[in-house]
Amino acid sequence: MKTTAKRSYGLLLPALMTLAVFTGYARKLWLERATTPKKNQPVFNLKTKTANPSAPLQTGGSFDLTQSSVLSGGGTSSGGNITLLDAVGYPLAGLSTGGTYTLTDGFLPVGPTASGVITVNTTADAVAADGLCSLREAITAANTNSAFGGCAAGTAGLDNIVFNLPGGGTSSIALLSALPAIMEPVTIDGATGGATRIELNGINAGSSANGLLITAGNSTLSSLVINRFSLRGIYIQTGGGNTVQNCYIGLNSAGNVGAGNGQEGIIIDGSSGNVIGGTTPGTRNVVSGNNRGGVYITNSSANNQVLGNYIGTNAAGTAGILNEDGVVLENSSNNVVGGAATGALCPK
Repeated sequence: MKTTAKRSYGLLLPALMTLAVFTGYARKLWLERATTPKKNQPVFNLKTKTANPSAPLQTGGSFDLTQSSVLSGGGTSSGGNITLLDAVGYPLAGLSTGGTYTLTDGFLPVGPTASGVITVNTTADAVAADGLCSLREAITAANTNSAFGGCAAGTAGLDNIVFNLPGGGTSSIALLSALPAIMEPVTIDGATGGATRIELNGINAGSSANGLLITAGNSTLSSLVINRFSLRGIYIQTGGGNTVQNCYIGLNSAGNVGAGNGQEGIIIDGSSGNVIGGTTPGTRNVVSGNNRGGVYITNSSANNQVLGNYIGTNAAGTAGILNEDGVVLENSSNNVVGGAATGALCPK
């Protein structure tokens, strides 16, 4: 059921079923009709906090939410800074016919829960004002600090792109063209919203597509599976201070079959101070099955660290899935591969 902006919300009939998406990761809200609603306005009282543990908690008591037209901005609260952005839920969403009730599942998060958080809530590779936020739209919103498609605006400085997709495990996003370059600092974390990782599949992304291109610096990519792109899995260019951890680059989502990118798994090109991996199993990348080097550091890149990764193996480290080369250093200095720290060595 989709409610349009043209429908009047002036009267709350007993049979009217209202679905509201509370800003942020609202997946479970307890709502109770106010005992004294204003004339011709449905007023709801927010009784409890959001269910998602990463969402900010409401501690200011009751808030009166007055809804007007849900698809053109919604109504704002008279008791606090709360906005209803949409009223479209999955078919599994609970519906109310009146009184006190609980919505247990099925709602799509629309926009951030706080400044700098953008939630991807669809695996579609689309740009549309449909209330859904795709990864493509999220990167553009972070780059421009403006609302874009179904995503709320990013902020100047670091943004956090997280995921809230149905099903858990590893959801797959099939890209239809190259994603926008990351031009402002961002953290993209695939292990959010119940997911283990998020797969970016580039088999249909075109002949000149990298998985993710970072030029901004000071960005973090974690818990992603990046495979089948015609060029590189991750391309770090110019801006330094980036971190890549807990990613599979060139493998399937299970980490046991090669699904290589057409060139390098990860390339660091004229960029310094980046960290690929770490010294604990939770920060280890697996970079395997790519048609050129697993990790390629070039063009006067300095002070980069490649630590604790499995390069050229499966995710368990028990069988080989080779890149053409493991780690390649070219025209670059003061970079560390492995090192003396516990957990820093990189099996090939």
